[in-house]
Amino acid sequence: MHIRRYSPNDISEITELFYNTVYTVNLRDYSSAQVDAWVPRYTDKDAWNSRLSEKFTVVAEQYGAIVGFASLAYKGYYDLLYVHKDYQRQGIAAALTDIRLQPNLF
Repeated sequence: MHIRRYSPNDISEITELFYNTVYTVNLRDYSSAQVDAWVPRYTDKDAWNSRLSEKFTVVAEQYGAIVGFASLAYKGYYDLLYVHKDYQRQGIAAALTDIRLQPNLF
């Protein structure tokens, strides 16, 4: 797995990862109505790109595909942290959040 900074070229893959993960993994904890309200069918990629670009955002890649992403907001608060539905429980979220282990990101 490789951790790197977010690039605007990642936006399509990231929004797809977010949508698919919420509609599979998070349906275990939320109702369909809650998920529908949380994740609209239409994704405003420009708004997502602005949000991710304004924060310290990193992505995890494996075999050339994005398998997770994290966006750090003010004072260490994570605005977004998602791992691909097919890569759950493999240490990806831990790797994304322990950026001290990734000096090349700064």
